[in-house]
Amino acid sequence: MQREQQEELWRLTEEARKVLDAAVELSGDHQRVFSFWRLPAFHNPTRTTLYAPGNRRESKQPFFTVTTWRRDVDQDKLRDPIERLRHPRILAPTMEEFRVEVSPEVVAGFVTALSEIALPVLRPDEGLLGTDGIDFRFSFSQGFYALDLKWWGDGPRCWLAATERIVDLVEGLEALGRRSEV
Repeated sequence: MQREQQEELWRLTEEARKVLDAAVELSGDHQRVFSFWRLPAFHNPTRTTLYAPGNRRESKQPFFTVTTWRRDVDQDKLRDPIERLRHPRILAPTMEEFRVEVSPEVVAGFVTALSEIALPVLRPDEGLLGTDGIDFRFSFSQGFYALDLKWWGDGPRCWLAATERIVDLVEGLEALGRRSEV
């Protein structure tokens, strides 16, 4: 990849990150319960967001979305100058999103499972060194309370039980979406 394509990929990366970071607090008459970001160094980054009906709960179904930046597709567009000419002059990140309705019980179970997670304070001697890998972010809000947690790889040892539980819960939710696609 030449310098121009590398700079363009960097610009696309920044734009895609802005889209992924912009977890909408309200979606119609639904409010965000949580968002979870999986940001690998070399693969397609995603955001999973769960929404529950807001104050007016009349027959509205909770749902979740999975938003993905198709980095692989955009990198193919930039792989060489000839391929680049086949695409618009100004590229926008290729984003995909799917939405899956879930039951209110799924939301309640998720909130209950989250409330059972204990998160110790980070110890200063648990610094990490590393390259590449996956950054994670989890943002949860309920009423007057909120949590925004970020970690790299497995995270600090003292958080391992919490970060593994969060990843398991989100992967369970995403599996519901994969089953509904079949």
